[in-house]
Amino acid sequence: MPKKRLSVVITEKAVERAKPRSTDYIIYDAELLGFGLRIYPTGRKAFVMRLRFVAPAGAEKQRMHTVGDVSDFQTVKDARTKATEIRAQYKQGRDLHAEQRKKIRKAMKLSELRDAWLEDRMTRGKHRELTQSDIKTAFKNGFGDWLDKPLSSITGDMLSTRHKERSQRSPSRANLEARYLRALWRWAA
Repeated sequence: MPKKRLSVVITEKAVERAKPRSTDYIIYDAELLGFGLRIYPTGRKAFVMRLRFVAPAGAEKQRMHTVGDVSDFQTVKDARTKATEIRAQYKQGRDLHAEQRKKIRKAMKLSELRDAWLEDRMTRGKHRELTQSDIKTAFKNGFGDWLDKPLSSITGDMLSTRHKERSQRSPSRANLEARYLRALWRWAA
């Protein structure tokens, strides 16, 4: 059975009255299509915008874009205005989410990305403590000298060379390290 979609005119009072549940949920706005209020189990509230757009490759995509926390805006009208601006940028062919990720990736070091990835995986219950420890060991042993490098400086040739070097000692461990790094990279993308 499909979930019932909540739709009301979002006002300051509606934002105040929205209470957290056991899982996050979205109340969609009846005035602006795709605009909504996401309420998290922790009590955090954020304005979001569901977007459909054509990616540069020509495929139609959907994206849930966080407009900002409720505390970032003085009124709901301000949040709606920002959401409308975001929609206009997507319609012009810009993928703001992808641009933001690229900017973060260029500035981040491998160790920072690894830590963010592990934190995300742990909060979602995807990894146990033992797995997390194994991942940290794999990064320390396999890519220890790269942990302080910016992600933008790590090339495919470097990865290939490192994998060949590590494979001479232990092929299975080299493959595991490569799998962890690939998973991290995909998560960041």
